[in-house]
Amino acid sequence: MRQRTISDYFWRDPKLSGLSQEDKATLLFFLTSPESNIIGVYQVVWGIAASEMGWTKDQLLVVSNRLMEKGLIKYNEDGWIFVKIWWEHNSAAGAFSPKLIQNAKKQCDAMPAEWVDEFVDKVDSLKLSGLNRLSIGYEYPIDTPPPNTTTTTCIPISITTTTNTQNNESSNTIGEKLIYPSLTEEEIDVINIILQSIPHAQQKRKQELLDELAGAMSSNSIRKGRVPLFRKLVAEEKNGKFMPSSGVKILADRNSTRRKKNEESAEKNQRSSMPNSVKQVLTRQH
Repeated sequence: MRQRTISDYFWRDPKLSGLSQEDKATLLFFLTSPESNIIGVYQVVWGIAASEMGWTKDQLLVVSNRLMEKGLIKYNEDGWIFVKIWWEHNSAAGAFSPKLIQNAKKQCDAMPAEWVDEFVDKVDSLKLSGLNRLSIGYEYPIDTPPPNTTTTTCIPISITTTTNTQNNESSNTIGEKLIYPSLTEEEIDVINIILQSIPHAQQKRKQELLDELAGAMSSNSIRKGRVPLFRKLVAEEKNGKFMPSSGVKILADRNSTRRKKNEESAEKNQRSSMPNSVKQVLTRQH
């Protein structure tokens, strides 16, 4: 069980002076929630969070809305919570220390893309710690791969809730495998989480989203990071606005390569079944 430390300044903070008991209790809950992480931006299931407070979902949302209006938190309909006073009670230098930096980067990558600028640019503790968008894994120059980038062009992988990190493969109830562009292991982990929001039955659509990411990478058109772009593509898919464009060529090239391999394999099998006399004639002709 983790322990969270809350500064006693909480009870004298002028920003909180006008809060009701319900407001303060809810804010304390978001500061200490079992679902919380080291950066203070995390996802909850509203129904479960409400039951932990002894409330209904609607009651929790009413209070959360009051806290958001006062600028103390931010939340969205998917259950993402941004606790804006997090760094008043937690150490940014500790969260982004060498020991925890990789875990912190994963959590930063998973947060809603539209919150990143505010998370980094408007939190004084992060600035005092010498951190910026680049230091938490955003805005890698497209022609300079992040450290530990895989050297393969595509990574075959299946989506499930558990992944074997040694070979980047996991079981899939459908039996199909998704093909990923060249990404870091950290990026793959986050994208796996994002893809879980799309039903397994829509495997073809998942591949189209990955191909669109690969197309953007090949055209050097990514400006705010590969994971934020992929999150945006998935959001467009959920809103019915996603239309494949740069990913079409990726699919066409992959199908062309696959056909060529199939033809070579068929020719090889055909030759192996021929009598030796026919093989000798074909060899002399070539």
